[in-house]
Amino acid sequence: MKDEPLTIEALRNRLDQVEESIQNSISVTSACTNEWCESAEAVIDELTDAIYSLNVPRWADQEQSTRVKTLKKKAREVYAKYIQASEYPPRSLYGQAFCNDSKY
Repeated sequence: MKDEPLTIEALRNRLDQVEESIQNSISVTSACTNEWCESAEAVIDELTDAIYSLNVPRWADQEQSTRVKTLKKKAREVYAKYIQASEYPPRSLYGQAFCNDSKY
């Protein structure tokens, strides 16, 4: 993520890559090891922090606002897939809050 500028599209692309990795690990049951889960959660947390730090200014147009809201929703969906694929409880505060929210 450090090689490309921090844009909404860059965040979306990275989130898509993480989602694909999670999907692949679901299909191979031995892939979701403790090491993989720690690594995946760290990447998801980093992306989620970046995504949720995006604030849409009041003067922004509706399209920009919608893109940010859609990206935040996608982050929640990817985290839900990670939780379903993982045999381990989340380690991060975001992951624990997400599980306590129990909307996934």
